[in-house]
Amino acid sequence: IVQTINQLMDRCTGVRLCELALSIADTLLRTPVDQSELFFNQITIMIFKIYLCLGCPHGCNEGIKSQQADFLRLKAKALLANLEKLEQEKFKKILTDYVEEFGCQQVLDLLHSITAFCRTEFSQSEMCQRRSSESRMPSYRNKFNEKEKGIEGRIINATSKPLITKLAAIGD
Repeated sequence: IVQTINQLMDRCTGVRLCELALSIADTLLRTPVDQSELFFNQITIMIFKIYLCLGCPHGCNEGIKSQQADFLRLKAKALLANLEKLEQEKFKKILTDYVEEFGCQQVLDLLHSITAFCRTEFSQSEMCQRRSSESRMPSYRNKFNEKEKGIEGRIINATSKPLITKLAAIGD
């Protein structure tokens, strides 16, 4: 089933198809059947395709900015967190393999759509509060591990080294 949906998503994409695919993925993951490594890999790649289809939640490039798309992003994020919780090592391996297999631009687009790193999520009041409570030293602090069970941070941790290595190799 997952392989068929992946093939369909390669041919055409849309919000309705993403919604259907996420619902099927959610149902399959709740089924108490021992999933194979191939199934685990295919369902993770399917969720990545959905993220790429939806794009950035802020509307960058061709990102879909709507309530339905935001709901689908939350559902996809919950499924990724569930997959990571089920098999941490497999999930990390799938991420590193994804970086090695696909082009740098596609990997960066995926990270952009998952983390929305193009904009900060700190509000003005939080920024003022942080400045008064912390020193004025520059910081790369973010909220990756402070919400949604920290799945964004774990994705960044798993993809950083292989992606930077791949980008460095391109520059040589």
